[in-house]
Amino acid sequence: MPQLDRLDFVAIDFETANQEHASVCQVGLVKVVDGKIVEEEDWLVIPPTGLDAFSPVNVAIHGIRPNRVRRHGIAWQESLRRIRAIAGELPFIAHNSRFDRSVYEAATIASGLAVPVTRWEDTVALSRWHLVLDNYKLPTVAAAVGAGAFSHHDAAADARACAQIALAIAQRERLASVDALWPPKGRRFSPEWADRSNTAKVSELPQPDPQAPADHPMRGHSVVLTGQLDGMTRWEVFEAIAAGGGKPQKNVTLKTTLLVIADQETLPPGNRMLTTQKARKALEYQERGTGIRIIGAREFRSMLAGSVRTTPSGQQPEKSVRPRAASVDNEPGVGATSEPRVTPNRETAPKPRVTPDPAAKTPPEADSKAPLQPESPAATARLAPARQPVGATPSKVSPTFSDNRMTQGPQRRGMTGKVFGWVLLVGASLVGLLWTLPVGVGLIVSFPGVATTLGVVILTLLILAAMAALGYWGVWLIWLRYRRSDRTPRD
Repeated sequence: MPQLDRLDFVAIDFETANQEHASVCQVGLVKVVDGKIVEEEDWLVIPPTGLDAFSPVNVAIHGIRPNRVRRHGIAWQESLRRIRAIAGELPFIAHNSRFDRSVYEAATIASGLAVPVTRWEDTVALSRWHLVLDNYKLPTVAAAVGAGAFSHHDAAADARACAQIALAIAQRERLASVDALWPPKGRRFSPEWADRSNTAKVSELPQPDPQAPADHPMRGHSVVLTGQLDGMTRWEVFEAIAAGGGKPQKNVTLKTTLLVIADQETLPPGNRMLTTQKARKALEYQERGTGIRIIGAREFRSMLAGSVRTTPSGQQPEKSVRPRAASVDNEPGVGATSEPRVTPNRETAPKPRVTPDPAAKTPPEADSKAPLQPESPAATARLAPARQPVGATPSKVSPTFSDNRMTQGPQRRGMTGKVFGWVLLVGASLVGLLWTLPVGVGLIVSFPGVATTLGVVILTLLILAAMAALGYWGVWLIWLRYRRSDRTPRD
């Protein structure tokens, strides 16, 4: 296991009472010194005044209720003092540190305090650099690195999972400090982790040794390494590959024949949990039939030692027959010093080129200028439309749905519409008559005068117009609505 004696940090996580970032209600901390968890703390926090309303959505997520916070929580001023006492000058790390940092700073400002200057790092970015996953949520990443199940949205459990993610990646990638895990901006790896293999160009990598034994297991392979092999730097591994006649590569390509998972002694069944980008790419190439093999560290060491024989195509080689020593009885050229006979592969050997004879006649069916042959009677019969004999009575076609509805209109009439139509017609007629005769005449007699008479006449005309419209609607429902349905379809 790599030494992580310089890996010191504090993993931190917050929960809030509502959508305001300053409404912190729980904090969890996990302190890591020399690559080991040495202290864990968590407590409830009373949100700053004016931000202490608990949202039902947030309560449903983390389960922290306001009465519990009032009984057991402490103010943010005291919480900040305790956080600084535990962390000291160590950097903070968090999963999605942008959120946790905003909570830390917003709560401090809302409490009227100065925001301490602190370094923040993010395990989401760290996971994206070193893992290839479907998503980078905290439970997904924790499961990928073997952190196990935990109570998500509990500040203490989330902080511990965050610390375990950082420690697992640091051990796997041999990154022994926070600066190595999170290099300066614009640099993928820190100088203490990078060696010549990371800075060298492809043309500067060790080249295959032409003097390597012909039967060395590494000969003819194009090898890519992912992870770190115990006891050897990456450049030393590249040199060992080249010494065996192999070609080291930095990235997986179509020419790659061997991918070494250096941080796993043996691979899991079915190549599960191969989450690095190189491994995923190699698996894709395997599905395309490129012949690339994926091996673990144990088999790779055996190949470097020359005790395992593997062909570049990934198949076990045929048993080779050692050449016999040359003797005086052998024919010239036969023996250990004779040149091997090369038999061309029938599948890959080029076929002889055939030059067509200009004098040869072109077959009629291949000549583009040959006249088109008439179609056979059977083909003509298939293409010609069917004809009916002259004088034959055309077959009757069954009426469509609309035709059936037209012929069966009287049977499809709805009684509800007719009744409603009669109600409208009779009601409109009665209202018109009652208003015109008793009411209208009564108003004119009771209040004689030109103005009264004119007003009653105008109002009567408006009411009669409205009743006429309602009456016409009733007539339409009773008779006109089904007038089209009563027609007989034409031939």
